[in-house]
Amino acid sequence: MLRLLATGFMFCFLAVGCTSVNGDSSEMGEVSSDPMQTPTNDTMESPTDAAVTEVPTASLTETPTITAPEDEYLDPIDLSALVEAWNSGDVQAIRAFYTDNAVYLSDQDIAALEQDEAVSVAVMEDGFITRVGEYAGLQMRLISEPIRVTDRLAMFAYRWEGETEGTNGVALLRFVDDKILFHVFASDPAPSPNPTDDAVVFEALDLDALMQAWDQADQDALQRFYVEDATVLSDEDLRDLLRSSVPPTSLLAQARGRARWGMTTYGQPVRLGSLALFAWHWENYGYPVGYGVRMLRYSEDAIVTDIRFALKGWETDSASFMGP
Repeated sequence: MLRLLATGFMFCFLAVGCTSVNGDSSEMGEVSSDPMQTPTNDTMESPTDAAVTEVPTASLTETPTITAPEDEYLDPIDLSALVEAWNSGDVQAIRAFYTDNAVYLSDQDIAALEQDEAVSVAVMEDGFITRVGEYAGLQMRLISEPIRVTDRLAMFAYRWEGETEGTNGVALLRFVDDKILFHVFASDPAPSPNPTDDAVVFEALDLDALMQAWDQADQDALQRFYVEDATVLSDEDLRDLLRSSVPPTSLLAQARGRARWGMTTYGQPVRLGSLALFAWHWENYGYPVGYGVRMLRYSEDAIVTDIRFALKGWETDSASFMGP
C-alpha cells in the first residue's frame, strides 16, 4: 500500500503536501484491494462509570502538522470515472456505478427518515433523476485524494462548482464488489467563492477528546459535543432504518455498546467549513475489523450529524453486509 506521507495529511498525502488537498471481534475474510475505476455489470453492552476529566471542544489549528499512522491501512482510490459520470449529467452513466439496490442520500435525508418522512433515496427510482438534475450547470471537483479502507469503504471531499462559487461536500461510500451500495453525503449550507488554492480549504481537527468520551461512554461529555437531537448512526443502523424505518438507539446507548473498545481516529481528521471527515477504528480489534470512515456536520462547535461506516467481522463472501 502507498505510504501516507508525514508532510501531508490524510487528504494531503502522496508527495503533494497541502497544495492538492487531496463490530465484532471475529476475523474477516480475504478482501480485494483493487481500486474502483470504471463500472462492471454492534451492540456489546459495557457500561462504565469512568469519567473524562476534561473534554474541550474540538479545536482547529491554522497550519496542519500531520504525521502518518504506523499501520497503513488507508490507500487512495481512483474515483475520476465516477466524477466524470456525475459531471455528464447522464443518469444511466451514473447508475452504472451503483448496485441495483443502492441509495444516494444526504445527512438531512437520514434525519428525515428517522422522523418517518417519505424521502426518495433509491438510485434506480425516478426520484434519482431529479436529484441528478439539481446539479445542472455545476461541475464536481475533488478537493482531496479519495481514501479507501480495503475495497469496501471510501471517503472523499469535493465541491460542486459554478463559474465563481461552489458548495463544499464530504461523502462516504460503501461498496459491494466494485459497485456502490451506500453513497451518503453532507454539504455546507451556503456556497463559497471558488478557492484558487485547496491548501486553504482544510483545517486540522483534534478529535481525541470526542473519541475518549465515546470510549468511556461519558454521558456528560457526549452531551457537550452533540446537539440534543443529533443524528448519530452507523452503516448498520442506516441499513436497518431503510428496511424497517426503525431509528437507531440513543447516542449514549451506542456509546455504551462500544465502551472500552479503544475507539480512536486514524490519521488526521480534517474540517471543511461546517463538515469533518476522518478515518477511525477500534484499537482492540485487528485489521481489517473495526476500521472505517466517518463524517461529521457541525453547527458552530456542536455536532449535528455523526455518520460512521466500519468493517465488521462477519463481512465475508458468505455473509454479505446486506444479508439477513
